Amino acid sequence: MRKSIFSLLAISTGIQGMYAQEAAPVAMASQEQVNNVLTLAIITVMILLVIVVILAISIQTLIRITLAPTTEAEKAAKAEKEALPSWWDRFAGLAAQPGSKMDREIGHEYDGIQELDNDMPPWFKYLFYVTILFAVVYGLNYHYFKFSPLQDDEYVQEMEQAEVEIAAYREKNAMSIDENSVVFVSDASSIESGKNLYIQNCVACHGQNGGGSVGPNLTDEYWIHGGGVQNIFKTLKYGIPEKGMIAWQNQLNPKQLQEISSFVLTLAGTNPPNAKEAQGEIWSDGKNLSPVTETPNTDSTQVSQ
Repeated sequence: MRKSIFSLLAISTGIQGMYAQEAAPVAMASQEQVNNVLTLAIITVMILLVIVVILAISIQTLIRITLAPTTEAEKAAKAEKEALPSWWDRFAGLAAQPGSKMDREIGHEYDGIQELDNDMPPWFKYLFYVTILFAVVYGLNYHYFKFSPLQDDEYVQEMEQAEVEIAAYREKNAMSIDENSVVFVSDASSIESGKNLYIQNCVACHGQNGGGSVGPNLTDEYWIHGGGVQNIFKTLKYGIPEKGMIAWQNQLNPKQLQEISSFVLTLAGTNPPNAKEAQGEIWSDGKNLSPVTETPNTDSTQVSQ
């Protein structure tokens, strides 16, 4: 039986080495692939262990049936062996191991309670051996070969994967953004994209810095058609045809309109030089205050804020 166990350990070591060699050329593979390889190795070892145990029991049974006792001495030896406790009783610690005995007295007695010296149950010792083996495998896996990431590394990887999934979700749902669902996006990439779109499409009417030209000033707190990301998005989307503001929904997708709207909000309070006079009403948390008379403009190319 010991030879079988050693053979099993050798086989499992060889399998682990094989998977380690296979994993080496793909060191840059995803963590999921590495986990799949480790899972396959563990399952393979468990299957081999079950096969070895079944074969050992089958061979032992076959030998016992084939080599039936023929002499009186052999019959007596068999009867003596059968009189021994079962392997389960010995394994569970309910019976003494061969060559030992239960309830050994060591001469200690307290208040009528006698202290005995019994061996630890085999199941307890084997469980302790398994914990040692687990510690070795754990150390090799997480700290030496680093097949699996530690918790901190796993957290970083999951956060990176989440960022990828969020970006994919935003890209997939970009066309579903409207004036009711639009929100201010503050990440650097979105603001930079909004800035580039503003420079490409809005500078001619609102100035390089948003101070206003043909169109109104975008940097002060006064708004003709309402401030806030939803109102700006709506103005960009549908335009103000009577003042020359085209409907950008035909040229830009909703995600791009959201980025421009968010960038415009970052211009608030920048006070660029030569900024245009205030037009419209103060917009503060969705409330219009202090109306300002809008300067009449007959220019058909007027772009409204």
